[in-house]
Amino acid sequence: MIKKNAERLIRLVSNILDYERISMGTVEMNFRGTNLKDAFQEVVAGFVPLAAKKNVSIRTKTMDVVARFDEDRMKQVMTNLLSNALNFSPDSGNILVTLEGRDGDVYGFVEDMGVRIPQGERENIFKQYYTRNVAGGTGLGLAICRGIIEAHGGEIGVEDSHLGGSRFWFRIPKQGKERRGNEKTTARD
Repeated sequence: MIKKNAERLIRLVSNILDYERISMGTVEMNFRGTNLKDAFQEVVAGFVPLAAKKNVSIRTKTMDVVARFDEDRMKQVMTNLLSNALNFSPDSGNILVTLEGRDGDVYGFVEDMGVRIPQGERENIFKQYYTRNVAGGTGLGLAICRGIIEAHGGEIGVEDSHLGGSRFWFRIPKQGKERRGNEKTTARD
């Protein structure tokens, strides 16, 4: 129990620090061109054992999409979105992860069979410390996701899924956020 609480505290402090850096625009971003499909598949592979414990199936529909992005930060977004989808998915449910490129943008989607998010709550879930009754949740994961996606020059949102639950989506430009020369930048840049 002590170990579990210590891990939760470490996670909370780490999330608070990430959120504060993103909010202040001082988080360092390392944009480089690479295939986002590889990053998606790596994150999904890490969730397969956790999903198996709940008998949840994670399916992917990903295409090769070369884009300029911060790989570690985009993995953080996918980790948060998949973690939420798994937390809200019923036993024996399905999660669908989609990645596609179109019109100069990259689109990512994570859909689940959990409870749909009411229209009036959809903007709030991306705010700091807002939770929807998740045990161990800090209320920072989606706020961090929004900050990372916006630092990439994109947007993030949620809508109803055809699977019956929620469909979280994000869009980032393939060419990355416009910068002034250097590959490394901060969210403020």
